Amino acid sequence: MGWQTVIADLALILFLVTAGAAKQDAELGKAKPVSNPALSKWAEGDSEQPLGRWLADQPADPRTTVVMTGRYAEGDRARIWNEASRMESVAKQRFERVRTVVLPSGQTGWSARLIYDGQATR
Repeated sequence: MGWQTVIADLALILFLVTAGAAKQDAELGKAKPVSNPALSKWAEGDSEQPLGRWLADQPADPRTTVVMTGRYAEGDRARIWNEASRMESVAKQRFERVRTVVLPSGQTGWSARLIYDGQATR
């Protein structure tokens, strides 16, 4: 075995080690989507109780956020936007942190989720 074979073997080993380390770095660097599962959910029409009563039944925790989502079908955009401030004010009576989202959709209606953000505002 000559010195060229030894150098070639060492170069191959170095390449394999570097490639393995680069793969691990790439996997660690990938941003994973943040999943924030809902602690509780409410949907207009699916729930037997109105939003205000559902919110009153939820535990008050400064680390939670109420996410209000209004969806509108074609022709209902103005109605949903008008309801957005009313729905948000109902949620703010009980919770400090309220996020309101309005989206176009095939159906019109409201839903709410109580999520845990983990950061107290007080």
